[in-house]
Amino acid sequence: LHPTDRPISAVIAVAKAIEAKADELAELPEVTLSAEDAAAIESIGDNRGCMQLKGGNPNFSGEPEPDKWPLNSDLISAAERWGICPEKDLVCVH
Repeated sequence: LHPTDRPISAVIAVAKAIEAKADELAELPEVTLSAEDAAAIESIGDNRGCMQLKGGNPNFSGEPEPDKWPLNSDLISAAERWGICPEKDLVCVH
């Protein structure tokens, strides 16, 4: 078959006004998580220390490469502002 001989299928999405979407969300039941449930969900998304990250890394030394480079004072300052401990959060510890 030539590509033009194949039947064409299409999906047409209808956009909703943001107000309509907000109304839909407001109609959802209110859910309150227990502290245990919230902690479990948070732990699922916590990937700190699971891999060597690309970019600024405290374990890298030498000449910068396209995907990794040593930490400098600007990166350390940014980490401090965001509560990141490079030695714990940016290296593989598992």
